[in-house]
Amino acid sequence: MKKSRRQTGPLPEGGALGSRDVSKSEGARITSMLQSAIRLSNLTYRDVERELGWSVGTITRLMRGGLEFKLKHLLSILRVIHFSPARLFAVAYPFTRGDNPAEDRLMRLLENMHGEPESWEKPAAVSQPRPRQPVTQEDVDSMVMVSLRKLIRGVEDRTEGAGGDE
Repeated sequence: MKKSRRQTGPLPEGGALGSRDVSKSEGARITSMLQSAIRLSNLTYRDVERELGWSVGTITRLMRGGLEFKLKHLLSILRVIHFSPARLFAVAYPFTRGDNPAEDRLMRLLENMHGEPESWEKPAAVSQPRPRQPVTQEDVDSMVMVSLRKLIRGVEDRTEGAGGDE
């Protein structure tokens, strides 16, 4: 029998949780929120399963870990109970601005790059665009500086490689 490469054993000194433990606890928290959302939507697990064409007990197995819970399962269930992923994650992870400027910058850039998701309840053609936060001049300057540094480094590397010292 082949041994697993995963390391198991006692917690590190101080009892800190590892990333696997954090992932499990966060997964359990989101699963619990989803269970509550289904109940509060006045639908039963069976109603949701029927709507999705799933067999009886599929949601129970997903919630208890008998089946691997995937993002497509979460999105399908949320669509049936008419609850957007944005709202679920907004409850799970309330938004705070200003705690981390690098995180705020990354968020603005991703919003501008990836645009508006397909509307949850309405057809895409009827969807109203959400106002996006503009990319600031500081963001543009930062991206240009990074690109220039890469370009200069590349030229320097080629010059050094060709014996460019004169």
